[in-house]
Amino acid sequence: MGEPAPRDPSKARRFVLGAPAAWTTMWLAISPVACTGVVEEAGAAHDYDAGHRGGAAGTGGSTGIAGSNVVGGSAGQSGGDTDSSAGQVEDAGVGTHDSTFADARTFFDGESTLPEGSVGPPVAMDCPGDPTQGLTEYMDTFNIEHPYNLQVSDRYTFIDGIHTFWIYPTDKPHEINNTTAPRTEARWSNFTSGHRVWSADVMVESPSTHTVIFQVHTTASGAGPVYLRIDRGNLYELDGSLVARDLYSKWFNLKVAFDAPASDAVIYINNCQKLTLRNSRPGSGTFYFKNGVYTCESSICRDHYKNIHLYMR
Repeated sequence: MGEPAPRDPSKARRFVLGAPAAWTTMWLAISPVACTGVVEEAGAAHDYDAGHRGGAAGTGGSTGIAGSNVVGGSAGQSGGDTDSSAGQVEDAGVGTHDSTFADARTFFDGESTLPEGSVGPPVAMDCPGDPTQGLTEYMDTFNIEHPYNLQVSDRYTFIDGIHTFWIYPTDKPHEINNTTAPRTEARWSNFTSGHRVWSADVMVESPSTHTVIFQVHTTASGAGPVYLRIDRGNLYELDGSLVARDLYSKWFNLKVAFDAPASDAVIYINNCQKLTLRNSRPGSGTFYFKNGVYTCESSICRDHYKNIHLYMR
């Protein structure tokens, strides 16, 4: 049987952070204070194994997320994972679109308690100060990149304020004839200027390994300025620098501060500065954020995000 025909790009899902509180089957509005709702094809249930076992989506149970902070479902056993720091790097993203700024507000207060409207459980900050201090929160949009032969809901859910992304190592790439590794990622808007901070609470499930959970990318080919990858529970940058250890199955706060003119970046875990990158892989000079899962060398790679905020000055 031949490859399925590519889907019409005009029917791709686009999601809005900070848009008015209204949504349809093709648009989801997400408040920058609180994320609520479900993203799915009309009438479809979810099964983490849909498309992997050859069955249709919605024929094997729920996502395993119950309530706002309970993550269920087994990730499975590791099947001969490797611990190589080498591997395929991200290609240039598909399409371009400009960032949208409106109704800018600042909500994060740098404390371990939950700001009003945030999704629990709270993540305790380990260091004083707040990298977002003095910055202004802005709205942005993202598209979901996913295996081309599957629906968005086969590899992504948004339930009770938690975004969940997953892939299998045997999944297709995001485009027909594309030779990169499989991915399910949020691809945010382009920008070329300013100092920006992307912030979210993140949880990576075991046995996810050799999977990229966050990038600052460019529209050029090859890896962009920031490329954060989980290997056996530890977080590394593409250059091999260790960012944090033992992150499996625990919520942590990730902040990435990026200065576009210099292509400089600072990585924070729970508000503690972990890594600084100078003039890092500036590529085309047109940048965008990505989060989710890209590449996978375990039986499944799956992670979760909540309380996503973007700031700039």
